Amino acid sequence: MQSNLFELVYCLTLASRPDRWQAFRSRLPRDWPFAEPIRVRAVDGRLAPPPAWWRSGPGAWGCYRSHLSILEDCLNKRIESVLLLEDDAIFVPDFREKVEEFFSHLPDDWSFVYLGGEHLKQNVRLPRRINDWVYRPFNVNRTHCFGLRGRPTMELAYRHLNAFTSWTAEHHIDHQLGELHAAMERGLYVPRYWLVNQAGGHSDVNGKEWPSLEFSGAEALTRPPVDLAMVAVVGPYCSGTSCVAGMLHHAGISMGSAFAPNTAGDPFGCHEAEGLGLLCRAMYREPWLAEDSCREDRTALLRKWAGERCNQLRGHSRFAGGNHPINCLLGPELLEAWNRPFFLVVDRAVEDSIESVMRADWNWPREAVHSILPHMVEKRDAFLREFSPPHMRISYESLVARPDLELDRICRALHYSPSDHQRRKATDFASKWVMAQRPQPTPIPIHSERLTTQSSNSSATAPFIACLGLHRSGSSCVAGILHRLGLHMGNRFVGCEADGGYEAEGLASICERYMPFPEIHKCMDELATTTLLAEWIRAKSSEAASRTTIAGGKYPHLLAMGEMLLRVCGPSLYIVHCERPLSESVASLIRRDGRSHTNAQLEAVQRYLWDEKLRLLSRPELKIHSVNYHALLTDPVEEIRKLAHFLPLTISETQITIAAQYVRPTLRHIALAS
Repeated sequence: MQSNLFELVYCLTLASRPDRWQAFRSRLPRDWPFAEPIRVRAVDGRLAPPPAWWRSGPGAWGCYRSHLSILEDCLNKRIESVLLLEDDAIFVPDFREKVEEFFSHLPDDWSFVYLGGEHLKQNVRLPRRINDWVYRPFNVNRTHCFGLRGRPTMELAYRHLNAFTSWTAEHHIDHQLGELHAAMERGLYVPRYWLVNQAGGHSDVNGKEWPSLEFSGAEALTRPPVDLAMVAVVGPYCSGTSCVAGMLHHAGISMGSAFAPNTAGDPFGCHEAEGLGLLCRAMYREPWLAEDSCREDRTALLRKWAGERCNQLRGHSRFAGGNHPINCLLGPELLEAWNRPFFLVVDRAVEDSIESVMRADWNWPREAVHSILPHMVEKRDAFLREFSPPHMRISYESLVARPDLELDRICRALHYSPSDHQRRKATDFASKWVMAQRPQPTPIPIHSERLTTQSSNSSATAPFIACLGLHRSGSSCVAGILHRLGLHMGNRFVGCEADGGYEAEGLASICERYMPFPEIHKCMDELATTTLLAEWIRAKSSEAASRTTIAGGKYPHLLAMGEMLLRVCGPSLYIVHCERPLSESVASLIRRDGRSHTNAQLEAVQRYLWDEKLRLLSRPELKIHSVNYHALLTDPVEEIRKLAHFLPLTISETQITIAAQYVRPTLRHIALAS
């Protein structure tokens, strides 16, 4: 390889840490393939402190300013390519040989490469394979070794890093570059495994002591070993898959390590792993099951989830299973990702499944339910006909009549023999599940005259916590905090964030039917909306009471439904308000949805909700606690402690600590697969 692949190679190091520079020089390979690294004295954020708006400390400020200064200098000198290193870089053995192999396989359009880093947002999208050596990443973190080629890309990065008004909460240069990566359609590449890692020791950015860091590479993330026998439970919503998955789990075939919460419709649990559920709902958005990803990405994410499950269970079980209704749409992906799994296909008359869904409290549009369930069955059965995977069909009627016999049939098909204890647990679960399917008395409807009475006669007597804030105001983060403090925020979350933003699908559906995003006109009359809202709050409060907690709800459009909340909840209403400047929330929403809607539309809905918020918060009778967005990110423990004091609930220090960890920028509010 020619040493002029990059015109310049820089290494950032603090003047106060000559030991780190010497250590870096000692680790540099003797057959270094690039130009000689030039020592650059990094900005010391303790000596040149950050401005007041900076939220991540002097070390991060110094790192940001140092990299930006190098970019600026390169642009001024008309440098066309540069490799940037930090003094904690560690190079893999045979570095030159592996670097040459990587660069020889790079596509001609490369303009941004990382030789070391950390793949973030792994539950949103994984790196895409280009060839045996090269992957296109989605979001790369860390700045200890990356290169830029071509003035357009250098200018793009420079402009992006200078656009302060569009910065997200995490004021770290690597997080901001990660946001740029997600928007790049070409030119960004990484090797299949990292060629440069990070040395341990004292970090000059955050002041902590760190061990040596070696992060998983693209190949390891996208091609983990799936070496257990995988079992996929397949059937549409309300078809009996919860019973089959629950029996398997109790019989010793693990369906996950953490499940979606029990509901009134599924009092014994649906046995859908939370991580798998998040992935499925991100691939196909409920309730219309709109496709939101490509087959390659879906396969990679499903393989990663299965690999993690195999890693957890290896040595303890021969099997791992997964259950979710959206499995119906994922047959080819599951077949490839899960190493030809065994499909347990649950058959129930689609009309009966539709009726069960309509009785549930999901508040899905009737048209959606009548459309998607037949589509799910059709897609599932078409897959079975085309691919003929190993599978077994289970009749819902037989399952309800004799679940013990169906369990025995399943075990024979899988060549699995549960212990007597496991079989008893499985059949006991199935018997309870079958009993719960018997029709329940119809609840007394909420009458319109009740909704027009005074607050003291409201339908909700237990406290209800409304988490209110504009789009991109931090309300998803606060709702996640409330969830970790013990509140019941719902059962299925459907927001844009990877963890669903803690927006319960039933509540989201009501809000969207009333005022569809990004419109500001109302599409459903207030009385009908209030009735639905009251029913939803009553159902969630009942579920919360069974768990000895209280219910809450979060959705931005609740700001336009303040009078309805008051009418339903009366003095039982508690408001947690997320306070972030309007301009920041507008800019953040435009960054997220600017490709789907006009900037004018997005700004209009934000300003409308802002005005509605001011009107609602001016009501003197309301119990309101405001959470400042920037204060929460700066000192989450203190802000959460204040919030806990406001809530009508006993909250432990452990819960506060767990909630604070969710806020920390490095987590980026992403729920990991389980």
